[in-house]
Amino acid sequence: MIFDQAIAEEMSRLYGTEQGQYLASRQEKLIRLLLHPGRGERLLCVGAATGESLAPFIGFGCLTTALVPSPGLVEVASRKTGARVDFRVGPDDDFPFSDDEFDLVVLLAALEFTPNHRRVIDEAIRVCRDRVFIGVKNRCSPLFLGKNSESLFPQPLRRQARSYHIGELLSLVRNRLGKVDVSWGSSVFLPYRLGKKIVDIEKHIPLLKNPCGAFLGLSFPVSYRFRTMQNVIVGGPGVFKEKGREPAQGLVRGGK
Repeated sequence: MIFDQAIAEEMSRLYGTEQGQYLASRQEKLIRLLLHPGRGERLLCVGAATGESLAPFIGFGCLTTALVPSPGLVEVASRKTGARVDFRVGPDDDFPFSDDEFDLVVLLAALEFTPNHRRVIDEAIRVCRDRVFIGVKNRCSPLFLGKNSESLFPQPLRRQARSYHIGELLSLVRNRLGKVDVSWGSSVFLPYRLGKKIVDIEKHIPLLKNPCGAFLGLSFPVSYRFRTMQNVIVGGPGVFKEKGREPAQGLVRGGK
């Protein structure tokens, strides 16, 4: 299993480093900017979550559930979150939740490691009733051109992680929801190894609609795809006739 406990421990260790805390803070800022999480909202985080990556959602006041791919991640992450996060272990392309169960759905370190990213996005839309956020490794970022890429993935995972560009993500979303209003941006533009002075420079780089950051994120609203019609269907029953057959009594009174 790719996300065994050893990998989970290493991911948690990376978050605890000074560089890790910096990268996590930049990701958190972009998520807050694009998702606008509110206190009391039900949030589902899907992917290789750690206790550190889930901490911002707890801080936002969200009622957080995490769907993770292995028990090893639960073992490590729950040390940081305790009972404040409801952990579930399961596949990332078949969520064990009802339709429209969550206000917010976040895909974080999820699409990079799945063979069926379209199915994952479909499932995120299905269980969400308000807003979805997708965060991925940005293929267009100059920081991923060298060996010392800016990432919170352990070294073995960096080679396996799939990257995306904004055009690809927009296409995946709009192929499912049409011309939905999408907000997007990126963060982490300068390599941390250059020194702490870059932190001040980073604060002045625009996040929205900037395709160059190492962490690429986009958010979009989800509207209901189906709606039960409660009104009585009106019109002449003749429209339902087919080769002399009438609609079943008591079920359909007519057609509009």
